[in-house]
Amino acid sequence: MLLIKISESGYRRDSEDQHNDHNVIMTGCISMDAVDYPVVGMDELGNIKIMMPGSKHNFEGDRVLEVPLKHDEYNHMSQDDIYDLVRIKAAETGFS
Repeated sequence: MLLIKISESGYRRDSEDQHNDHNVIMTGCISMDAVDYPVVGMDELGNIKIMMPGSKHNFEGDRVLEVPLKHDEYNHMSQDDIYDLVRIKAAETGFS
């Protein structure tokens, strides 16, 4: 069973999806404009990036699983642990 939450506006501060534990964006072009915290993203090819507020990213894949780093995880977790966070969410939701 797939548990994927598809979003067009992701974690932007005006998005109805900003409180989701994950979002899937159906493009590899990600804008972090109007996002107030870091987000880790992974495309369906397994490419992972930590995306900071205000930045723009181009993934090789056609869709990106996003997991927010709202609770200061960015400052208290290693890069490997953050990458594992998105890999675990991918496995839980059936994202590929």
